[in-house]
Amino acid sequence: MATRFCIVEAGLPLADEQASEVVIGERLEALVALIAACWDEGQEVYRGSGLEFLDVVPGAPLCDLMYQVGRLDRVLQGALQQTLNRCRCWDAGDNEAEAPAEVCIDSVAVNAPSVGWAHAQMQSGRAVACLQVGPSTDGPRRVEADGQSTQLYFLSCAIAPPRLAFYRTIPELEDLSERAYLDHAPLLFPDLFFKPGLDQEFRRFAGGYRAVRAEVTRHLAILNDHFRRVFERHHKDLKKTADELQSGHSVDLSGESANTKGNAAAWKERKISIQGTEIYCELHLKLSPTANRIHFHPGHKAIACGKVIVGIFHEHLPT
Repeated sequence: MATRFCIVEAGLPLADEQASEVVIGERLEALVALIAACWDEGQEVYRGSGLEFLDVVPGAPLCDLMYQVGRLDRVLQGALQQTLNRCRCWDAGDNEAEAPAEVCIDSVAVNAPSVGWAHAQMQSGRAVACLQVGPSTDGPRRVEADGQSTQLYFLSCAIAPPRLAFYRTIPELEDLSERAYLDHAPLLFPDLFFKPGLDQEFRRFAGGYRAVRAEVTRHLAILNDHFRRVFERHHKDLKKTADELQSGHSVDLSGESANTKGNAAAWKERKISIQGTEIYCELHLKLSPTANRIHFHPGHKAIACGKVIVGIFHEHLPT
């Protein structure tokens, strides 16, 4: 598992208006579900060794809620115990690391050593996000510690979009190589299937891999998140789909002209083989008006679990 997440102290103890038994149970259930989602995606979750002794509400540390009879639903208590016992501690044993306890989150000073650890990881070039119990608007926040400032993602619920937004920062934050980018692609774009060996085609982009990487990520994210839904809503009408993606997400989608389809040599350039089946990647996203194309197939239920298939990277295929 990759080290990607850390449970943090930020947001605790909960404010008085959030301190009802119902709300406490909901927040802790949400944390368990969020950690499970991270594990399901193959990601490691860390915590501080003193997390159990942190007050969830004033005078009620997490350990009391986890172990005292009647404090929480018994099923939730068991889930919390199992979940937190499985999390590794960043400040104990072989993982022990130093981290600033005092940090500023969006210019507000707090004592949160696990946020400090995540901040230190980011400063060293490792993308780490913060999981918190307290209510939060999931997304990036500015964190300052030891005279350094960085942007950290804070997450509090198990829905996928905020985690996807965080995962998609990894290529730039960690300066992923072409091979590493495609290794991470199932995490960043779970609804896309990538042709094996596609990492070798990054070199075909004009300007080079690192110059276009951020735009590749942006376009693939829109392809993953929106294309299939828009395409099917418009009954596979390419022009209507392209118009909506252009107006809503500023991407340029196109198909091939009749001339290209009629040119046997040019049309063959769009053909790939996936799981023993030959398909044509006619549709393409234009990273710029004149250069750099991501060619893809809209998917077929009998191939690659029906996912959209990303098949070709190229500056511009012959027409």
